[in-house]
Amino acid sequence: MTLRCITESEGNEGALSEMNLRAVSSAIGPFEDRGLALIEAFDQIPLLSVFEQMRALEYFYVSEAQGALERILKHKLRRILPSPPPPPSKEELRDARRRGLEEARQAARAAIVRSIGKRIELGIQLAELRTATPNNRRFGSIVRKQFDIHDSVFVGELQRVAGLYGGRQDITGKARNWHVLVALASPSLPSSARRQFEAKILAGENVTAKTLPPKRREGRGSPAGKPSLPSTDARRQPTTKSSDTNEHCEQKVSHSSPLRRWMVCCWLDSRCLNAGWLVQGTVFRFAGQVRKLLRDLQSREPVVQRESRSVF
Repeated sequence: MTLRCITESEGNEGALSEMNLRAVSSAIGPFEDRGLALIEAFDQIPLLSVFEQMRALEYFYVSEAQGALERILKHKLRRILPSPPPPPSKEELRDARRRGLEEARQAARAAIVRSIGKRIELGIQLAELRTATPNNRRFGSIVRKQFDIHDSVFVGELQRVAGLYGGRQDITGKARNWHVLVALASPSLPSSARRQFEAKILAGENVTAKTLPPKRREGRGSPAGKPSLPSTDARRQPTTKSSDTNEHCEQKVSHSSPLRRWMVCCWLDSRCLNAGWLVQGTVFRFAGQVRKLLRDLQSREPVVQRESRSVF
């Protein structure tokens, strides 16, 4: 940068000397980040003329000439180049960060509103197609081919939301996301509850899909008229007697498929059979030990009698 300031500036091509190089190198230290503006500043500083004026004044010794020239260059560069702006304060940084977050939030909100608008337009098209195509199979085929939608549940949600909120920009523009509109358009939600949540959305409250009441279900998803399976707590209760175990197994079998009932019955029969074999094996082993003991006693009795006769 020192060489460029001397050689690329106007009128300083012949100022390549050791004193000028040292003075320029020390003077441009605080201004090196200015780049091209620093080189253009030396167009207004004729180094040879400055040195001639210093010599004409006869005020400096030869050993002081370099330091004096360095101070002169620094003063001229401060006058020519504007001072850099001060670093931003903490409050300015905080305000800039807050503005950035607000802009990002507004951009995300605008993207959500555009996405909801596109889905409502798609739901209106699907509703019109459904009216013109009463056949379910043909309607599904057309939707898959024309709109590339393979989820029938999503197709139903699009139609319901479009039917309720197709012309309600006041609701769709303030709803948190698409899931809130799907929950509001659910057929299981009463009309009075739907109006209450719509009023909250219009008032600017943060209504999410989790705050809406869940869908009503019968027997944890089992059809009406059929008993549901026992709860998890009932299944996890410990049993201490075999009768309790059999009753628990029979209770589970009564609500299962025929194949499962047959498998559980086979398992219970095998347990009973194993218990019988265990008792029978224990009895046989005990009887064998008794017979062995009797044989030992019978074999020892004649020997005792012979020994007693020989003594007397």
